Amino acid sequence: MHQDSILLATFVVALVAAFLGGIIARMVRLPPVVGDLLGGLAVGPFTPGL
Repeated sequence: MHQDSILLATFVVALVAAFLGGIIARMVRLPPVVGDLLGGLAVGPFTPGL
């Protein structure tokens, strides 16, 4: 059961990062997909610390 909550938390963090990246991209007048990609890079497996 503990592994399920870790997986759920990972999904939630990824979705929040994509959402915030999309909002930031819209604020600087870029397509939201750019923010989604940057959010994915921020929480990706090769990013140290998360």
